[in-house]
Amino acid sequence: MKNIFLILFLILFISGYSSTTNLPDGHEATSEHLEEHEHEDEEKVHIHADFKVYIDDREIDFSIPMYQLKAKTVHVENRIGDVMHVHKAGITIGDFFETLDIQLYNNCIIIPVEGSYCNTDDKKISFYVNGVENDEFGDYEIKDLDMILISYGEGNIEEQLESVADIAAEQE
Repeated sequence: MKNIFLILFLILFISGYSSTTNLPDGHEATSEHLEEHEHEDEEKVHIHADFKVYIDDREIDFSIPMYQLKAKTVHVENRIGDVMHVHKAGITIGDFFETLDIQLYNNCIIIPVEGSYCNTDDKKISFYVNGVENDEFGDYEIKDLDMILISYGEGNIEEQLESVADIAAEQE
């Protein structure tokens, strides 16, 4: 009788062992490890883009903890709030803001702790990429070394654009 249990145990052990999946890197395919490799087939990138958001000439501070490292694919990190890190191809500025619960439209930006800022007769939202006004807003696909400005309302656009360019100059 002991032999039958031993044989059954060996059969179950061997069949269980053979069903274990190993990844090409040699690691066992645990759920945690599979999650790490979930996007291996997607094109990985490492893009940095400088950006600033102004509401009535007041800069929004993305260096505070509530905005830091909210997603693996696109984020700000290390208490630096004006440099986006993009790790997956095809990420848009809208994707980035979505990770922060911010909504960006061509006529409005909604920042939960700040408020909703929508176009009026007196104030409007503007979107600039590399110093040039752009009408893609949230659909704009982030590219390496982009300088992005989102400005709502009153403010000196030239000074705001210069502040984004200064980020790049400081990094050199």
